[in-house]
Amino acid sequence: MLKLQSSIGSSLQLSCACLGVAKSPTLPSNGNAGNCRQNGTSTTTFIQRFRSYDSDKNNKDELPDLEPDGNSSANVAVNKNEKDKMGFAYLGATVPLKIAELNRYLTDTSKKILTSSFTRTAKTPEKSAKESTSVSDPDSFETAVTQMNQSIVSFYDTSCATNKESLHLVQPNVNDLLDEANEESSISKAIGPLFPNVSTSEAKKRRAEKRRAEKISRLSLELRTKALVRSLKSAHSMMSKITRLEELCEHLIAHPECVWDASSEKAIPCLTNLTHSPDKLLRGLAHQALSLLGYCRPLKSPGIRVLSIDGGGTRALVTIEFLKALERHTNRKIYELFDYVCGVSTGALLAAMTCLYKLPLERCEELYKECSVQMFTRNKVVGTTKLVWNHGFYDSASWECILKKEIGERLFVEFARDGDVPKMSAVSTLISAPRMTNHMFRTYNPPPGVTSQYPGSCKYRIWEVIRASSAAPGYFESCTLGDEVHEDGGLLTNNPTALAIHESRLLWPNENFHCVVSLGTGRFESMSEGQTTKVSLKRRISTIVDSATDTEAVHHTLQDLLPARSYFRFNPYLSEEFYLDEIRPDKMAQMQLDAQMYTRRNSYKLTAAADRLTQKRRPTQAVGDVLKSFLDKV
Repeated sequence: MLKLQSSIGSSLQLSCACLGVAKSPTLPSNGNAGNCRQNGTSTTTFIQRFRSYDSDKNNKDELPDLEPDGNSSANVAVNKNEKDKMGFAYLGATVPLKIAELNRYLTDTSKKILTSSFTRTAKTPEKSAKESTSVSDPDSFETAVTQMNQSIVSFYDTSCATNKESLHLVQPNVNDLLDEANEESSISKAIGPLFPNVSTSEAKKRRAEKRRAEKISRLSLELRTKALVRSLKSAHSMMSKITRLEELCEHLIAHPECVWDASSEKAIPCLTNLTHSPDKLLRGLAHQALSLLGYCRPLKSPGIRVLSIDGGGTRALVTIEFLKALERHTNRKIYELFDYVCGVSTGALLAAMTCLYKLPLERCEELYKECSVQMFTRNKVVGTTKLVWNHGFYDSASWECILKKEIGERLFVEFARDGDVPKMSAVSTLISAPRMTNHMFRTYNPPPGVTSQYPGSCKYRIWEVIRASSAAPGYFESCTLGDEVHEDGGLLTNNPTALAIHESRLLWPNENFHCVVSLGTGRFESMSEGQTTKVSLKRRISTIVDSATDTEAVHHTLQDLLPARSYFRFNPYLSEEFYLDEIRPDKMAQMQLDAQMYTRRNSYKLTAAADRLTQKRRPTQAVGDVLKSFLDKV
C-alpha cells in the first residue's frame, strides 16, 4: 500500500512539474503525513491555502513601498517573502484541480484494469490457487481498496462536494460485478474513488429487467387465475356465473400458460357441473372453458376416431364425394363420427364447414363452387403484375372478404361451446420462425403438463385461420397474424394425418386409435413412356412442387405403424391433371365423376370404415369412465 501511495505521489510530482506547478515545500512525506494526523498536528491543507488566497492578496496590497535607496538585504527579503506567498496561493488554487484530473485518469484506468481482470478470470477458470484466491475473495479486495482510498483522500484532504458528508467512499462490490442481475450501485459525490463500481452493460441490464418483469408478471397471472376460479366457485346467480365464466375464458385465451394454475384450483369439477345447467349460454361457456383447460369428455367409441383432410384447392370436390359416401354408409353426420378432425388449406375450410358449422354436404358443395368461381377469376395481366409485386396472382383482399362473409368472424375456440363438435385443428406453415415449421390452429389448449411438438394458438378468428392455412405461394400473399407470417400448410405437410395422431395422443394419452380416416384430393400420374436427358425448367419446378406436396409417403409410413383394420386412406387416381385453381364446370364435373367411380370400386373399404366408426364403447370402458369422472370431482 505504501508503495502504491509513493508511486502516486511521484506521479503527482511529475504531473505538477509538467503543468508548471511547484510542489509545496511544506508537504510532508507519506509516512510523516500519517504521523501528523495521528498526533493531531496536521499541516496546512490545500483547502485552507485556497481560502487564504484572498487574505494573502490583501496583505500584498498593504506592503509598504521601499525607498530606492533602502537596505538592499531587506528589499530582497521582502521580495522573496512575496514570491513565497504568491507561490503558495497559486499552488493552493491549482493543485486541487490537477488532483481531480489525475484522479479521473486513475479512475478510468482502474475501470479498464478491473474489467479486463474479471474477463480473464471468467474465460480461464483454471488459474493457480493464489490467483483464484485473490480474485474470488471480495472482502480482502474491498478492504484493501477502501484503506487505499481513505489514505489518499485524507492525505490530499480536498473535495469538490458541497458538504463534508459526501466525502464518504462507495466501496466496490466484486459480487455485483459478477452478478448480471444486480443493479448499478450509487456513485459517490467526491472526486471519484480510485476504484468505483464497474456498471454492467445495457444488454445485461435489459435482460435482468426482463427476467424480473417476467417473474412479477408470472406471479400476478397466477394470482389472477386463481382469483377468477375462486370467484366462479363462489358465484350463485346465473348472471354472475356467466360473467365470471366469460372473464375466465378471455384470461385463458390470452394466457394459455395459466392452464396449470386453473387446474390446480379444481376448476374442472366445477365446470363439468356447469355443463348440465339448463341455460344454453352457461353450458356453452363451460364447454369452452373446459376445452381451454385441455379437458376431453369421455369417448363414445372403443378408441379415438380421427379424420384427416389433405389440401388441394378446388380438388376438394373429390373429398366431398368421400364424405357423402361415409354419411350414406353410417347414416350419421360427419361431426358425429369423429373425435378429432385436422385439415390443411382447403381441407381446413371443408372441415370447418362440415364439423364446426354442421352444414349439409350439398350446401358445402354449392358454397365451394361459388367461392371458387369468385376467387379464381382474374385478368391474367393484372394477376401477373400482382404476382411480381405481391407474390400472389389472385387478390388476397378479395379472398379475405369472401371468408369474412361466408365463414364469419367468430373466434376459433368459440366453436368448442357446442359439446357435440369434435376437437379440430388447422395446419399452416410458419415461415417467420428461424426454421420453417408447422403451426397448429386449435379449438382447444393442450392439457396441463403436456407440450406439443408444434407451436399453435386458439386466439384467432375462424376466417384468419382459414386464410393462414390456405395462403398458397404464388396464388395468394402470405398471411401476417401478429408477429407471425404464415403460408399454406401444404408446403411442409399436405397430408396432416401424422399431425392429427400426435395431437390426439396428447388429448387422450390412455386411449388406443380405433379408426383413422385419411382423405386425399386425388392424384395424377402421367402415362408417357420413355425418358429424356433434357428436362425443361417448367418440368423441374413442377417436380419440386410435387415432391414438396407429396401425400403418399406419410400414407405408406402410417400403414405400417397403425394397427390392422384401423387405418383407411382414400385418394383416387384422376383421369387428368387438375390444377388447384380449376373452375371450369366440365372439369369440376370430371373430378366428381372420378371420385364417384373410386368409391364404387372401394365400397368394401368404405363399409369397413363405417363399421369401425359406428362401434359403441364397451361396458367395461364405460364403467371406467364413470369411476374416473367421480375421482376427478373428488
